Amino acid sequence: SASELDSIDVAELNRLAVEQVEPADLMLGDESEATPVVRFVHKILMDAVHTGASDVHFEPYENRYRVRFRTDGVLHEKAKPPIQLRELITARLKIMASIDIS
Repeated sequence: SASELDSIDVAELNRLAVEQVEPADLMLGDESEATPVVRFVHKILMDAVHTGASDVHFEPYENRYRVRFRTDGVLHEKAKPPIQLRELITARLKIMASIDIS
């Protein structure tokens, strides 16, 4: 079966990287109204569950960002979101974990 990540609209994520996003936009409400970052993180986590990953690594570096899954003890790269989204992705993960995003 196709990966959940295959349906992520990369152009939509790239547009979001240059737009202003409010913290309230990172809250999950009606799925049809979810922002691209909310949908991206949701799809990453769902794909991790479906592939049996034991952990998910969100790795922001100075000039790039990558997401890797550990399956059978080995890390596999699964996505490379735009680096400009690192703060938004981190904020979404903090919201999901009930951590203060400031």
